Amino acid sequence: MGESERSDAQTVSREAELIRQEGLLAEVLDAFPEMVLILDGNRQIIHCNKRFTDFMGVERPQALGKRPGEVFGCIHSCAVPAGCGASRFCVECGAARSILRARKGEAACEECRMTLRKGDKEEPLDLRVWSVPLRIRGQAFIMTTLKDIADEKRRQVLQHTFFCDVLNDLTVIAALAEMSLNEDGSVDKELMRKLLAVCRRMGREIQGQRDLELAEIGQLTVDAERFDAGELVRGLVESYVGRQRAVGRSIALDLPASPEPIETDRTLLGRVLGDLLDNALEATPAGGSVEVRYRRENGRHVFRVRNPGTMPESVRLQVFQRSFSTKGAGRGIGTYDARFLTETYLRGKARFESDPASGTSFFVELP
Repeated sequence: MGESERSDAQTVSREAELIRQEGLLAEVLDAFPEMVLILDGNRQIIHCNKRFTDFMGVERPQALGKRPGEVFGCIHSCAVPAGCGASRFCVECGAARSILRARKGEAACEECRMTLRKGDKEEPLDLRVWSVPLRIRGQAFIMTTLKDIADEKRRQVLQHTFFCDVLNDLTVIAALAEMSLNEDGSVDKELMRKLLAVCRRMGREIQGQRDLELAEIGQLTVDAERFDAGELVRGLVESYVGRQRAVGRSIALDLPASPEPIETDRTLLGRVLGDLLDNALEATPAGGSVEVRYRRENGRHVFRVRNPGTMPESVRLQVFQRSFSTKGAGRGIGTYDARFLTETYLRGKARFESDPASGTSFFVELP
């Protein structure tokens, strides 16, 4: 958005005084159950209600003169000298879009996905942002209301992704159970083996969702063990045989010829790679192929999941944000989940590359 002009401290103080003189307005805003900001024409805070200061743990004077992302601690608010709203990432920011539309004279509601810097950690924040033009004593301002919708987004993901996967697996289980019984009463052992595999897969889906919820509140326990990395990858790929999202698509394996021991949490690493494989398969058209590769490089374990597609710039800017998805509301979690678990619990690094020549690759690197 590139705007660098700011109101000086004297102007902010004068504008804030206008709000204080409207005593009833400040009292009404403090009674609001949601966070409320009043911004000037340069998108700087000249007033915030009690709900906002309580949520942020700041005193009102600490917020005055700053832009919203700077108070929240958005990782992109200091990416360029001009601050919040000026980096290339801010083009996709729902809060920035909502505020700028209100500055042009229209009411606007947008969803905002923000990543906050908390010490040496990053935390996601999902907001619904309403902005409306406001005039006080002939001067134009913007009133912005913010609602934390993290719980709502989590429910959407459960309904659209997790429940869908579990219900699909239950359908497969029922079909396999019915087919496994022969007319003479004997059991088809091969079908029973497949039935057992689907049951185990469904158990992992449920366990994985529980692990993510524990991880986000800092209560997930890492259980490191030593195992063959190639074996984990091979088993993961085999578990996709017959799954709906893999139908009509192939998965190519590129693994070392000999075993490569790794010491980490097997379940969490499997969850991370499974999330990336899910996304890669959904991004691959019917008849296409996804590649899963593992190598030990420069003393690090490097896993790569590649699909032939290319991500547009708007997707690349948001790909690791919680709740972001190109597949519709309530679908985003996979890439956020993969990066969050990798960097917070597995002491590794998650990144991606995307270009027309080589497609899109997600990398997980572990020590």
